[in-house]
Amino acid sequence: MSTKRGKCVLISIFTLIVFSGQSLAQVAQVEPERPKWGDTLTVTYNPKAEGAKLFAADEIYVSAVLYFPGHMEHLTEKMHKMGDVFKYELTIEPHLSYVQLYFITLDDWDMKARVETMVYRPDGVPAKGAYQQKMTPRKYKEFFNKEIALYPDNYAAYRNKWWLASSVKRENVVSVIKKDIETLTRQVKGEPVDFLYALSYGYLLLGREKKSREILKKMVVQYPTSPFTWAALDDYSYQAFAQQFKGEGPEDIKKLKWKLIEQYPNTEFARQQVAFTDVTRDEDFPLRTVETICQQWIEDEPENPAPRFYLALSYHTHQQKIERAASLIEHALDLFLQGKLRLYGDISGQQTELLMPSAYALSAEMSMQQNNYAKALAAIKAAQALEKGTNPRTYILEGRIWQQLSQPSRAESAYLKAWHQGSREAEDLLKALYKKMHGSLAGFEEHLAKKMESSTTSTASERSAPAFRVTTLDGEEFDLAALHGKIAVLNFWFIGCAPCRVEIPGLNKLVDEFKGKDVAFIAFALDDEEALRKFLKETTFKYHIVPRAGEIAKQFGVSVFPTHIIIDKRGRIYSFLTGGSVNRHEDLRVLIERLLKQR
Repeated sequence: MSTKRGKCVLISIFTLIVFSGQSLAQVAQVEPERPKWGDTLTVTYNPKAEGAKLFAADEIYVSAVLYFPGHMEHLTEKMHKMGDVFKYELTIEPHLSYVQLYFITLDDWDMKARVETMVYRPDGVPAKGAYQQKMTPRKYKEFFNKEIALYPDNYAAYRNKWWLASSVKRENVVSVIKKDIETLTRQVKGEPVDFLYALSYGYLLLGREKKSREILKKMVVQYPTSPFTWAALDDYSYQAFAQQFKGEGPEDIKKLKWKLIEQYPNTEFARQQVAFTDVTRDEDFPLRTVETICQQWIEDEPENPAPRFYLALSYHTHQQKIERAASLIEHALDLFLQGKLRLYGDISGQQTELLMPSAYALSAEMSMQQNNYAKALAAIKAAQALEKGTNPRTYILEGRIWQQLSQPSRAESAYLKAWHQGSREAEDLLKALYKKMHGSLAGFEEHLAKKMESSTTSTASERSAPAFRVTTLDGEEFDLAALHGKIAVLNFWFIGCAPCRVEIPGLNKLVDEFKGKDVAFIAFALDDEEALRKFLKETTFKYHIVPRAGEIAKQFGVSVFPTHIIIDKRGRIYSFLTGGSVNRHEDLRVLIERLLKQR
């Protein structure tokens, strides 16, 4: 079995954060070690080797990310069992520069057995882009210099250099970018697309948003189907969020993206915009365009649940073709449950975990519209069971289903759970239900207080929080056991995460608001002490900050950043919020206030 290869934009919008160690060479390996164009790369996975996570009885797939100058391709192939090991042969195509290999089944993956290799030209020289792919925060200068020495016209490498420099030495990045742009502007002839790509990003980091936007418009006109153009547009959207751009810029770029999607619906760019932006939830985006994109996508990848899910979601947004949407979402759920999304780039299974609760909730919506309440209830219960984080929307939907069934007590119970999870809408629904049952709102506050006092409902789970004992940057020690009787508000983040940084001003407000109350604010960072101290010289963060907290993040099951976890006075996980927002502190405030009122 193999999945179709497709070109992808250079920088994926949806970034998964996983904690992986060094590749276990004895578990997985490739031959030859220095593959050249035209060679056959033999990939081997040994399930009996020490440290292997997958088993000999498994159907094991190799998931390959193939890097070419300007784009990357993804393919997944079933490996062949040969004796005690599994093998797969990959032909090294011309211009291929770098290969990353992961080993998966339909319900698991061997995180530590990743294999990476540079690719070489027939003369033994590293291919264009090979050193570029080896650039890391600690070694970006070394590999950038090697890349440019071989390929001075690889202008995309400058974009990677600036990106990494901005995450390592933020105070020096402006002078570095200015110097590079001056040099490139003198040397480059014409306007090659990768040069424009680098310039558009450089100007974003320099704070020259309008100049960047002018270059983007030029790229869309001159190179509308280039992955460099697609990546540049996504870079702008990311920076618009990270830097909180004001004015016409973000809307201007949104229109450019929409225009490209409508003009080129059968591109990888169009599919990624459907999957990773809000076009399927936006009533203003043409339904016919989503249909064109997803129908061809389904034809190309019949076992991929994603296009069925997004098309059903778009039908729901536009309130059209409900029966068709219901059929699509049921088929998508079957494929999600079989783990099929892993064959289409979801290597870790994280996307499946994120999308399945939404797919079940959408199924519940569809079933309720068709008056199939038994199916709607089953679907919403499945959504709640699979939801890892705090999501009051599923309980609001459950309450509405019970109301349709004339079960006010059950509806109230569901709305109370949503209310416990911080939903403001839930309180309005509780008021409306109370008024309908009692004729007025007289006594509502007392009724709600009594319900709150008697309820033991936790917003995420009833499980106790994992124990921890940590030391902050300031030398202060925090022990979860010693926090008994207090509320602990935990933030899991890292410096290079734009959504994490965007939240900081609001989180600082929370610390000030609850000063002197029984609330401890602790930020667990993935970064080391040195990087954090440099960052904090420029940015005030009033939480107690713990460096190198990757292991604690794993203990709490955190894999998406930022994540906020609230622990109640008895040491239980009360709330688990994932994803970043400038208004996240408002969600947290409601939850903290409600916990403070509890005895």
